[in-house]
Amino acid sequence: MSRLGALAVTRFGLGAQPGEIDLAKDAPEQWLLSQLGTSAGVQFPDQALISSKVQFSKALDYFQARRSQSANESTQRAFRRDVRQTTIAEVSARTTFAASTRAPFHERLVGFWANHFTVAANSPQTRVLVGAYEREAIRPHILGSFAELAERAIFHPGMLVYLSNCRGKSPRRSFGISNALHSLIFCAKRSAITNSTVGFTPIPR
Repeated sequence: MSRLGALAVTRFGLGAQPGEIDLAKDAPEQWLLSQLGTSAGVQFPDQALISSKVQFSKALDYFQARRSQSANESTQRAFRRDVRQTTIAEVSARTTFAASTRAPFHERLVGFWANHFTVAANSPQTRVLVGAYEREAIRPHILGSFAELAERAIFHPGMLVYLSNCRGKSPRRSFGISNALHSLIFCAKRSAITNSTVGFTPIPR
């Protein structure tokens, strides 16, 4: 077994598929770099998955109905079922692709940046958007500039809903997203900004 080939496949990939170490053993660096070019042919199969635009619209209709108390028990069950089915479909597609891709280094970078600009599936609102967020904001832009990737991540509905920044432009909400994104971009909690950093006057609680 080639030590460098095994290192390239396991440290930078997703674990060795049959024959993968042999592919990487002669030129492991080239094997990795070849997955980052335009000729890598990395195409995520998302044709059967629902876009964030559709998901956001459906979720918005549901929560507006709940707020107006017009969402009956049947409507609530249908929405929960839709959330569950969406989550299963997204996880299944991502896992299947990761297990079969011939560009595991590319896929690992997708996971890295999705984790860095993270959107947690900790509520029904974000759960229906997190898969589309990775597909639309992260996956297509990991080989471009950091500025473009950050912009796509920051302004995607999934991120805005996750940071509760989609319902208004108050200073408190703007400060919340500014602080979170500052910590994300500079990768350090100690560098967190203050109200004065972004030019906001502290708001009495």
